[in-house]
Amino acid sequence: IPPLKYILSSQKGAWLQGLFTLLVLGNEKLLPTETMIDMIAASPSIATDRTKREQLEKRLHALVTSSRDYIPPSWDEEFQKSFGWPDSVGKFHYQALKSRAFLFTAEQYARIIIEEYRMPHHKKTIKPVPIGGVAGGEKFIVGGILFKFPENKPMYEGLANAMKAAGHELRGLNAYSNAKIPGLRVPLSAVIDYRGFRITAIAYLPWISKDTLVYGSADGGKTVLSSDAKCNEMMKAAAVHLWSKEHLVGPKPGVRLAAAVDIEVHKHPDGSFYVLDCARAFPPEYPAHPRFMNSVWFNMLRPEYLRKLQRRLNSDAFTTFAKTDPKCEAMNGAVKQASAFLVKSILNHYGYLLEMDYSKKGKKMFLGIPDFLPRSMHRYGLNMRHCGLVRRRLHAPVLRDLVLLEIVARTCKGMIRDRLRRSAQIKEVTILRMLNEMIGHYWEPQSEPENERFLKKAEVPNYVQYESNAVCWTQYWKINVLTNHFNDALSGDELKYDYRLIDHVD
Repeated sequence: IPPLKYILSSQKGAWLQGLFTLLVLGNEKLLPTETMIDMIAASPSIATDRTKREQLEKRLHALVTSSRDYIPPSWDEEFQKSFGWPDSVGKFHYQALKSRAFLFTAEQYARIIIEEYRMPHHKKTIKPVPIGGVAGGEKFIVGGILFKFPENKPMYEGLANAMKAAGHELRGLNAYSNAKIPGLRVPLSAVIDYRGFRITAIAYLPWISKDTLVYGSADGGKTVLSSDAKCNEMMKAAAVHLWSKEHLVGPKPGVRLAAAVDIEVHKHPDGSFYVLDCARAFPPEYPAHPRFMNSVWFNMLRPEYLRKLQRRLNSDAFTTFAKTDPKCEAMNGAVKQASAFLVKSILNHYGYLLEMDYSKKGKKMFLGIPDFLPRSMHRYGLNMRHCGLVRRRLHAPVLRDLVLLEIVARTCKGMIRDRLRRSAQIKEVTILRMLNEMIGHYWEPQSEPENERFLKKAEVPNYVQYESNAVCWTQYWKINVLTNHFNDALSGDELKYDYRLIDHVD
């Protein structure tokens, strides 16, 4: 019975999370109250007692396989009810357990969906469902969860950008949740990365249909709704927090929205409203070159920058959706100005402050601080794609090397993800081969059984020197990868053939 059979077969302590899942989801038909209490009482000693753990797993397996009353959980209904409870430790503990159970269950299903990615649909354990939508990719519904598997669409110009858009959806949902508009809800959701792929998991809302849509568009802007006065006021209030500007979209004369046209707001039978499809909740950044205009679908301005800017911008800027509004050009110009101000003024100011802090504190300003550079840049509204531009504005060699290290690490991450997506090998072997290329050692596995023996540490392979890592650091990464992903990351001297980047990231 999915997902419980996968939970029971999980390793590395996942059985305890599986236990939480059962406790949170269990109803009295599947897990009687007495059984749940016994499990809770036994759980502290299970972690150190293998015999007790095995006994519990057998007991859970018997309960699950003998039950005919298992119903996929209604994740959202139960979670939303908890917000009406008085604040207490019990309330927050329940919400934490519920969120943990949702994430763990979503991870198990996402793993199956990704591992069966290349299979024909009729052979898949979890089959895609035709529920509409293009930008979100393939859809799967299982275990009370809706999964969106991003695909390489022409608008994204690459799967990596489609995955970036999936991450934006989670940020958009968080933004609407943090607006704290009474009656405006967002479902439980998570983003899961596995084997170089990314999947968005959202609590399935079975009551949603075309008839429940009251705001936004479900068909790419062909039909745009703004039919509920109460919902309209809520979205206007939320737009103030998101710094989103109202504008006309859809067929003329147009419909006025305070969000991107492809957002969806559905009315629940209890009168509340659910916000979905928030990948473009924030306005796009104007591209550095006209040939990169498709980047408006996945390169967004950060909310931290919008709060500093104190200016409401159009989320549909530079798209065909916005052409309905007679003020389209003016709103596009506002986004273009905001993007230019970010790249020129904010970047220069950030570089100056970074140099000043380093002159006062030295390496103490970043040593021992996890993710110092990402946190610092995000605080000023800068995206990590601006690392190259930040580095060009720095003069201290230590700071330049710090940013270069971040650039190389992110480049390596992207390359590993790409290789994982293309490779059928065990993922650990793919990663090790990549790292060996970086450090100058290379090991070519002879067969799949040898991969398995290596991972089980039954034998240690003999590494041989991989001389062509000089080519990796002087040519391939430097010219074809670093400069393509991070604008102006390297100086003229660093682009020379005999310049080794590894000497500055060691």
